[in-house]
Amino acid sequence: MYRPLRWLLLLLCACAAFAQNAPAPPQATHVLGIEVMKHGVKGTLQTKDGNLVFSPSNAVVAQIPVAGIEDVSIGADSKRTVGGPIGTLTMFGPYGSGRFISLFREKLDVLTISFRDENGALHGVIFSLPVGAAKGVKKDLLAAGAKSSTPLEEAKPADAKGAPDQKVTPAADKKEDK
Repeated sequence: MYRPLRWLLLLLCACAAFAQNAPAPPQATHVLGIEVMKHGVKGTLQTKDGNLVFSPSNAVVAQIPVAGIEDVSIGADSKRTVGGPIGTLTMFGPYGSGRFISLFREKLDVLTISFRDENGALHGVIFSLPVGAAKGVKKDLLAAGAKSSTPLEEAKPADAKGAPDQKVTPAADKKEDK
């Protein structure tokens, strides 16, 4: 009697483990461009109801209409791992050790958006995101109707080194004349 119950419980647990939840919106840092917000404010960035919404935890929510976005571009950058006053003081370490510490850097993505407001004025905004997150935001924006001057590059298969029908044959034995 308990055996079918065990299988049913195991099946339910397996289904719950494979169920996909909606991905959480990526965490972003405002670098430049939103006038009512300070630089370095952290929040979430998502596409909702035809707008790109940047919602920090304790500040005013910024919305950019997707229809007004003229260009979306992504890039890669890095920042110091040890920052602030301690990072500055490490430069004075003996025997160049401070310069060595400054070599440790954290990679990040940069999302740059240029858009026009209701009056037709051109604006730009820059966000920094964790590595790989900017590509998903750009994909969502393009699906919602934003424009981009650079296409979204899709991942290429790892084994695509040449033409699939191209065969390499060893060179025939040749006799050299001397």
